[in-house]
Amino acid sequence: MRTRSLLALTAALLATLALAPNRAAAQPTRWIMASAYAEGAYHTRNIRAFLEDIERTTGGRLTVQLHPTATLLPMPQIKRGVQQGQVQLGEILLNVYGNEDPFFEVDGVPFLADTWPATEALHRATLPLIRARLERQGLTLLYMVPWASQAFYTRSELRSIEDLRGQRFRAYNALTTRMAELIGATPVTVQAAEVAQAFATNVISVMFLTRLGRSWVSSSELCSAQHAFRNAVVLRPPKPDQSPPPRPASTPAPGTMRGCSPMSAACARGT
Repeated sequence: MRTRSLLALTAALLATLALAPNRAAAQPTRWIMASAYAEGAYHTRNIRAFLEDIERTTGGRLTVQLHPTATLLPMPQIKRGVQQGQVQLGEILLNVYGNEDPFFEVDGVPFLADTWPATEALHRATLPLIRARLERQGLTLLYMVPWASQAFYTRSELRSIEDLRGQRFRAYNALTTRMAELIGATPVTVQAAEVAQAFATNVISVMFLTRLGRSWVSSSELCSAQHAFRNAVVLRPPKPDQSPPPRPASTPAPGTMRGCSPMSAACARGT
């Protein structure tokens, strides 16, 4: 499956190179990719492996420079950055963009998919609709990556939901903002790259996130709520000179979830 997915991805990427403005055949193409996640996060490790695959499989014709940790663009700006051509590739947390299309939030509804089989079923059911929406926005969906189980983490022990009232709740999209409001907490927007410092300095006191790859989390877990958060890696295909914008090539296998399951031992080891 990995080889088949890589070949399909490479074919799609090479097809976009053929659409790019004419250049000397020997001159390599260099792209830029933006990500909001830290270097050690499993999402970033997955991207690094993907970019190595691209360079190796294209024989160096295409190389991609990754800017992780929101050093180039913060998460809310990555999708538009790809659409506007600031970067050619970006990894996005899909449900952050629910203000553009409510369907992008489907995997962010807590407990909608509370097992891995349910997560896979939701992915299969929603993939064609997500791909179509992105294509209408001029983006090609390359692949998606599931998050590990989400859970509540706090700085102090919780005995009931009443203990969450008045707490500073980390929010990163409309759904987590609404969750904070419903439990009587104060939503505080903190991007992924800033979570560790914000939690250490008490800017936030409650989080709803995965612990995987976050060795600094030493807080109490209230409950686990495994569900289907997904990241999407998207591409803006180059447009040929003086021609109508091409319809983004569909990428069959890349629509599947790439890489190891985030809950597997291999991912936990960073392999």
